[in-house]
Amino acid sequence: MDLIRDAMNAVQRNWQALLLYAGIIVVLSACITVANQYVDIPEEDPFGEPGLVAYGVVANLILMFGMALAQSVGFSRFGKDIDRPLWKISGDLEAIRRFLPLWVGLNAINFLTQILAGWYATAYGPSAFTNLLSLLALVVVMLYIPVGAALMFIKTSDWTHVVEAIRPLIRRYPKTLLVMVFTALLDRLQMFLLEGTQERVWLWPLVDLAFAYFECVIFSAVWLILMFDRQTPEEVNLDF
Repeated sequence: MDLIRDAMNAVQRNWQALLLYAGIIVVLSACITVANQYVDIPEEDPFGEPGLVAYGVVANLILMFGMALAQSVGFSRFGKDIDRPLWKISGDLEAIRRFLPLWVGLNAINFLTQILAGWYATAYGPSAFTNLLSLLALVVVMLYIPVGAALMFIKTSDWTHVVEAIRPLIRRYPKTLLVMVFTALLDRLQMFLLEGTQERVWLWPLVDLAFAYFECVIFSAVWLILMFDRQTPEEVNLDF
């Protein structure tokens, strides 16, 4: 667990980047939550009406691009601070130019798998295929920050480099697996807290704030793995 502790220390050391990232995420989520209170979304068939589908598309696009903005800028600041002076980027505008398309794409994959899993479960109820889609959605949640961090580490949004980018994570698979398990546990905890506060949505910004912090911890942990692999390229680490 030293990796997670070191990642937490890195996040707390760069509190300005944390505040920027968490602030964007919390404001976005709060705006969507408030808007949802004025939209009658039936639980039994939330995808049944064209107007609701259009609203859902717009809301998710806003979230997707807003999160990508926070990830591009916030994660770049963390990367620059943790890997100083080797990993350099000129500023926030350069981070947006380089990495916004990357995070928009990753968020789109994440959102689509979550929506598909939720729609199928609502429409068809429990089944083996429902469980398979839920598992797929969880795997995407576990992978999308590590994949994004790995591509950022080599300063590209080009998906043709994804295999090259994630090779260090594969080589350091025990550490990578630790981060993925940590991510999965946090995702389940977040779902539990959000479902348990359906009648107290005013608590959701606090939940979002806490998990924005943990997303920065996950990114920083992956960044530390990538740095460790670069420093010891011939050594295969089998220890947690």
